[in-house]
Amino acid sequence: MKTAEKNRDNKVKKITLRLSEKEHEILKKLVEKEGLTINDFIRSKILNFQPKRKVKENCEEKKRLLYEIHKIGVNLNQIARLTNWLLKADIPTEESLKYFGKIANSLEEIEKDLKIFLLEELKPKA
Repeated sequence: MKTAEKNRDNKVKKITLRLSEKEHEILKKLVEKEGLTINDFIRSKILNFQPKRKVKENCEEKKRLLYEIHKIGVNLNQIARLTNWLLKADIPTEESLKYFGKIANSLEEIEKDLKIFLLEELKPKA
């Protein structure tokens, strides 16, 4: 049996705690500041141990990433529209190949930019 499973099995006692609105707000702020669940926060105080903290996502960072992904999607949509138009249009083969070459280059650029962007974003922050 793994340690985590043992710990879960040992936690069979339940405690109910009544707090005033003010006390509850204070507890919520402390828990949020520590990045823990209420259970882990209380255990850390009474048992003096350091639980694993929840990873907090930065909302602004998340918005920026979504915006960048949206821009990439818009670019891909424009490329798809052009490709469909070229396939339906009566454009000579040589010219079509030239456009498809440009599309392929654009896709390679997007792929390269996306890889660089993701590598930067996934880099551990100091």
